[in-house]
Amino acid sequence: MALRSDTLSLEPNGATLYYEIQGSGPLLILVPGGHGTSMLFTSLATTLSTRFRVVTYDRRGFHRSASLAVPPNGQAITAHADDLAALITHLSNGQGAMIFGSSWAAIITISLVSRYPDLVTKAILHEPTLVALFPSWRATQLRATVAGILEAYRTKGTAAGNRLMMPLIGSPTDREAFGRTPLYRQLATLKTDFFALYFEREFGECGSFVPDVEALKREREKLILIVGEDEGAPEFPRYTMVELSRRLDVSVGTFPGGHMGYVYREKDFAEAVVRALLGDERARL
Repeated sequence: MALRSDTLSLEPNGATLYYEIQGSGPLLILVPGGHGTSMLFTSLATTLSTRFRVVTYDRRGFHRSASLAVPPNGQAITAHADDLAALITHLSNGQGAMIFGSSWAAIITISLVSRYPDLVTKAILHEPTLVALFPSWRATQLRATVAGILEAYRTKGTAAGNRLMMPLIGSPTDREAFGRTPLYRQLATLKTDFFALYFEREFGECGSFVPDVEALKREREKLILIVGEDEGAPEFPRYTMVELSRRLDVSVGTFPGGHMGYVYREKDFAEAVVRALLGDERARL
């Protein structure tokens, strides 16, 4: 099926969630992370559309979903999980969906699985960053780091906040590889500052959100825990996955690249997604 776009009305005033859909097969939704839009998935979604009915979307408040009210402070993860549940219900014909979430989007996916388990058939959690899973002394340090990043954003702007945040979640190799992609150059030309909304209303919740581990345990057969193969990856996403694996008794696998590997190694990454979700160990796209 060729790429088509559509909207889903989520509010009485007619405000809508923008989404794109392409391909055929099992329903797979790629959840946008801190950038908030489907743009980072452009190549990955097209590659995966040979095996899945792939849906990408702009989260509420972002880009083509800007008509939707931005969630109040402290309620972003819950609100975005609710929107994702509504999108699955709208598109899945009662069959549920497979979900891919990376980084911030993996936290949204964790909330979705915990609160709407019947809507999820499988979920790939790729390098979420959850302060609550760290020992208390380290969690205190990380919350101070998050606060410092937000202060840099408020006083010096988005670029300053990004300069402090990116080393927390990705290695220099990962950031350099992403910076060499055509998509990165395309994003740099956009006039809209998508990360401003992320810093303003969302980023702080990575320090306060506490996953419902008991609810996740009940659904652990659906969960696929993934880190990038980047050996230089920082502590934040790595430790989160190790601790989540320990608490859920679910092993951790590896995918190509680092935190942004789905952008700069999209073909290899897509093949890893097919292997993980469909069990096709010889998948080639």
